Amino acid sequence: MTDHSHCKSVSPSSSGKKSWANKREFAIVGTLVYMSPEMIIMLHQQKADRDGYTQATDWWSLGVTVYRMLTGCRPFDNPNFNTFIDMTMTMERKFTSHVYFNLYAKLFQKIDIPQDVDMSEEAFDFITRLLDVNEHTRLGSGPLGVEEMKNHPFFRGIDWAQLEHK
Repeated sequence: MTDHSHCKSVSPSSSGKKSWANKREFAIVGTLVYMSPEMIIMLHQQKADRDGYTQATDWWSLGVTVYRMLTGCRPFDNPNFNTFIDMTMTMERKFTSHVYFNLYAKLFQKIDIPQDVDMSEEAFDFITRLLDVNEHTRLGSGPLGVEEMKNHPFFRGIDWAQLEHK
């Protein structure tokens, strides 16, 4: 964040750091309602048992943020979210991560849009692809990375080069 409240991206080459798109992180950070499924799963695990997460967790949080910006509420503000948290906290450790993903997907198969919100198909598709419970198929997680996201129809008409130079 700059001193004029503009968000500015720092490229890996200019920061001296390598891209972390496929690097796995293990620290649990953030606000619960913005956490990705893979990070929520880690809440009940010991550090040694954690599978970690990649940059895909940020794309999940972006999906929650865009949903909130367009609707005024969070996508998972319902009792099912608390049910999932309770389940992940009480299940035995013998289950593997993929079991949790299936449970999570069952709870949130459908993302509801409030009736008073008129959302474009492009916006809805963008959000649902960011809120994919599978971190490997989540928008922005493929081989094209962020370019896949920038090419999504939701951003049609955006001049990314001009935006970057602002």
